[in-house]
Amino acid sequence: MLSPEDSVLPSSLALRISQLLSGSAEVSMDIMEQEKEVLLHWVPNASSSTLNALQEQQEQLEVDYRTIKEDMGKMERLARGLQGRPTQAEGASGEEFRAALQACEELGWSLAENQARLLQFSQLQDFLQSYLHMIAWAEEVRRGIFSEAGDQDDVLELDLQVKQQVEGLDRLAQAGRRLVTDRHQLAAIIKERTEELQSMLGWILEHWRTQRKQMIDRRAESDPVSLDWTTSSPSLSQVQ
Repeated sequence: MLSPEDSVLPSSLALRISQLLSGSAEVSMDIMEQEKEVLLHWVPNASSSTLNALQEQQEQLEVDYRTIKEDMGKMERLARGLQGRPTQAEGASGEEFRAALQACEELGWSLAENQARLLQFSQLQDFLQSYLHMIAWAEEVRRGIFSEAGDQDDVLELDLQVKQQVEGLDRLAQAGRRLVTDRHQLAAIIKERTEELQSMLGWILEHWRTQRKQMIDRRAESDPVSLDWTTSSPSLSQVQ
C-alpha cells in the first residue's frame, strides 16, 4: 500500500501546476484587456466590480498555489525515498521532480506579477477617478470664469479652489508618473491625460489671474480699504 507521500506523484502534480499556470495567464490577459477598457470607457462601479472579480480569481489561484507548495514538500520526501531504489526509477522520478519544481517556481513568479499588475490596476482606477473629478471642476470654472458677478467671498473661495486643484494636479501627475515609470502598458495615454489636465489648469490660472485683477481693481475703486483681503494666486509655473 502506498503511503500518503507516495500518493503525490510528480506527474500529477506537474499537471496541476500546468493548469494553474494557464489560469494565471488568463488572469494576466484579463487584466490587460480591462485596463484598456477602463481607460477608454470609464464606469466607476463597473470597473470596481471588475477589479474585485479579478482579485478573487487571483486569490483562488494563490490558495491552490500554497496547496501545491505543501505537496511539493511531500514530493521531496518521495524523491529522497527513491534514492535506495533502482537507478532507472530514481532517474525518471528525479527528472519529473525537477520539472515540477521548475514549473512551481514559474507559477510563483506568474502569480507575483499578476498581483503587482492588480495593484497597478487599482492605482489606474484611482488616477482616472481623480482625473474625471478634476476635469469636471475645470469645465465648471471655465464656464463661469468670465462672470462679472463676484464679491470678496467669491474671489477668496475660488482662490482656495484653484490652490487645492493645483496641489491635486501635482499629486495626480505624480501618480501618473509612477504608472509610466513602472512601464505601464498604457503609459502614453496616461501621460496624455496628465498633460491635458496641466493645459486646462494652466488656462484657468492664466485667465483667473486676469479676471481676479479686474475684480480687485473694481473693488479698489469703490472701496480702497478692502484691498487687505487680497491673496496671492498660485503661479502658472506650478503646473508646468
